[in-house]
Amino acid sequence: MPALRLRHTAAYSERPESNRRPLAWEDNQPPNNRYKRNDRDRQLGVAKRSYISPKGVSSVNAGELLGLYARERGIGSGTLVWFQCVVARWSRFLGRESCVDDFTDAAVNAWLATLLDEGLLSRQTVRGYRRCLLMLWRFGFAEGHTDVAPRKVRAIKVPTTIPVAWSAAEVDQLVTAASKLTGCFQRSMILVVWDSGLRLGDVLRLKRSDFDGEGRGTLLQGKTGWPVYFRLRPATLATIAKTFGDGIPERDRIFGDALCRRGVFVGMKRLATAAGLCGGTKKIRKSGASAVERQQPGAAQRYLGHRTPGLAARFYLDPRIVGSDPPRPPELPG
Repeated sequence: MPALRLRHTAAYSERPESNRRPLAWEDNQPPNNRYKRNDRDRQLGVAKRSYISPKGVSSVNAGELLGLYARERGIGSGTLVWFQCVVARWSRFLGRESCVDDFTDAAVNAWLATLLDEGLLSRQTVRGYRRCLLMLWRFGFAEGHTDVAPRKVRAIKVPTTIPVAWSAAEVDQLVTAASKLTGCFQRSMILVVWDSGLRLGDVLRLKRSDFDGEGRGTLLQGKTGWPVYFRLRPATLATIAKTFGDGIPERDRIFGDALCRRGVFVGMKRLATAAGLCGGTKKIRKSGASAVERQQPGAAQRYLGHRTPGLAARFYLDPRIVGSDPPRPPELPG
């Protein structure tokens, strides 16, 4: 934290005197004493000092701050679109183009309360919006674009949900429906997700060169950049060969050149409905992880390619499939 304060002070000291706003601790007191001074002033009956700069002083708006953040942190295009959506909603709430001086605890809390009261977004989405806006706010504070750091922004509590997965028989039912309705294309995609545990984005960019003739493969995950190791069954390889014939070596991507992400979502939803099920490719991934965990406890994390312990149990493993009979006390004699 002290290093952060020093960078913040240095960034302001490099600015021309005419463009530099006074910092909260520029009265020759250490930065860590800025809040202690409020307690001292309260005891002496002095009016509370304000550390919020007047509106309109800063020349950096939220969009420009996002551009600086994207260049320095190197975020991906999908993440950038998410941040742009957050900034747009924040500006719409303010009724004008927002700037970094609009970042205050009270304003952000009012915005979050409005999003929750509208009921158009889930609490999980609102919590993601809060996280993105705080990232921009902390970045602006570290770079010296604002002298106000987030302190009392309300936390968004998300209710815990129990993961629900398909059994192996239900996944086989989905594969059978795919063979009857769509031929071998979606059947081969379902089998690849079931065998490898890959996310849909990774399946769509999967190349024939990513695995050998025995189905052993390695792929860098697009979401985390972490390598995942998998092995496709001979039946899955045979289905892929039957689907694409001799054209596989010439194709850059096995599935991604034939369908887009949206097309897979819509097609898989319709296929699951026709099979009497509810879900999509993520449900297949949850089902595979639950089946793997039941066979070998602790193996779901490796199957999913996670680095964080406990993530699989929290979001992927269906306790009805994974768990054995719950413990019970002894039977009462009466």
